Amino acid sequence: MLQYNTPKLFYGKYPYKLTFRSLLANNYRGGDLSNIRQVLDGLQLQYVASRQMTIQTWRHYESVTPADLHLNQKVFRSLVDNQGDFKIRVEARVVQIYSESRQWLHDLGTSIQASQFWEPQGSLKPNEVIMTDIMSDWGYRITLGREVPKEFRAWAKNNFNKIKCGPRFTEELLGHDAYAVYLNNLYFYVKNEKMLNLVTLVAGNGIVRVDKIIIAKQNA
Repeated sequence: MLQYNTPKLFYGKYPYKLTFRSLLANNYRGGDLSNIRQVLDGLQLQYVASRQMTIQTWRHYESVTPADLHLNQKVFRSLVDNQGDFKIRVEARVVQIYSESRQWLHDLGTSIQASQFWEPQGSLKPNEVIMTDIMSDWGYRITLGREVPKEFRAWAKNNFNKIKCGPRFTEELLGHDAYAVYLNNLYFYVKNEKMLNLVTLVAGNGIVRVDKIIIAKQNA
């Protein structure tokens, strides 16, 4: 199980994330456990009858291995037994489970040999993002939304040396003559609260999120 660092709270709440791959992943969508239970019950009947286990995916049927069945049975039992809060997200055949309980999620990951486990290096709070010391000169990360005023675009072009941004942000900012409508979900960095306040005045409701940068402690 590969270990990764959580840079900020997932969904503004969860410090821990577990991921695993499964043919049954789509049945976890929405976190509806009754749906995955129905699928597992059907597969269990096929397994007990010594039949080839199959499920319908889109327009065709695919075979399910006993290992995949048993893995998902472990996950289902753990989710049902868990009394805490959790969230499930599915991307293709990857299931991501988010939780506030490290012990529960890590134990589950170990039992199913999950592919990834994410946890923070220290305590995380909402609207904080942990970064390496390469970002020690920067104080805040600002994320923009769909409706960014043209005044911000003009300000950013004229004060480009006062912000830090990636190539995509730079391309969208400098590469178009129209209103700054291509910056949705892109972010940049400013050094201090004074600059944050200035940007807030210029961008207004175009800002959808502000995260304070916390520099990760280096291991001795």
